[in-house]
Amino acid sequence: MTALDNHRHDRRKDAYLAYVDAARAFIPVTGELFRAEERDYVAHQASGTDLETETLEQTITWADTLWTPFPAEPSAAWRKKAPERLHALTTAFDRIDLEGPPEVIAPGLAIIASAHRLIAGSELFAKEAEQEAAEGGSATEMDLLRAEAHHYRMLCGEFRKQAKKALDLSGS
Repeated sequence: MTALDNHRHDRRKDAYLAYVDAARAFIPVTGELFRAEERDYVAHQASGTDLETETLEQTITWADTLWTPFPAEPSAAWRKKAPERLHALTTAFDRIDLEGPPEVIAPGLAIIASAHRLIAGSELFAKEAEQEAAEGGSATEMDLLRAEAHHYRMLCGEFRKQAKKALDLSGS
């Protein structure tokens, strides 16, 4: 590995770690929803089920067997902190966008999009639930919010996976 390759590897690693930190900082501000999602994620990982071959019907975790209340609205603390943390996330993404490669940029950008959906909050998810109901669906606002929280968490995992691949390919 040349000095230039080492330098690129180190820049990318720093950018990826800063982005993961910013993405994780966004997670806890929604409180119980993300704690429940994290329990689901950890239980899923412990089960050893392959996410890529699993179907939705196979996804049952111990958290699903418990009654876990979810907030109807994001807390005031979440609303206060979320814009600042979204700003930190988008700022960290700028480095990802510059450092690349495209396989890392794409899931990073998807995390930003999901964070914007989470910030839009109950108004967005209530509208989507209303539209789904008009089309014969039965998802509630909270179902959609929880699904987006799950999606955000999975996107963070995909980003880490692609970042690891990119660092390995650059000779680390």
